[in-house]
Amino acid sequence: MNAKSVFAALAIALVGNIAMASEEATVFNDPAPTRTRFDVQADLARAKADGTLFVNGEASRFVERQAAPTVTRADVKAEARSYARNHTFFAVYGAN
Repeated sequence: MNAKSVFAALAIALVGNIAMASEEATVFNDPAPTRTRFDVQADLARAKADGTLFVNGEASRFVERQAAPTVTRADVKAEARSYARNHTFFAVYGAN
């Protein structure tokens, strides 16, 4: 490369950096916390203990605990066998 190309590349890089530096930075003002660290840790321990904490990688959230099923496994199996015998399985799911 000759000196002119190096100088031109350096000038373009310098102008780009100056343009980026001249923009105003956004200042975020975080609100004051409403709960203490101890409260958050206590809620986390409670959620882990009663099974209402859903963890998906780095994201975690509290979910409502599902009610126990009212139909037993044996009843569901019997119903499935009945539908299979009567060929009404597709009618239940709306397919032909």
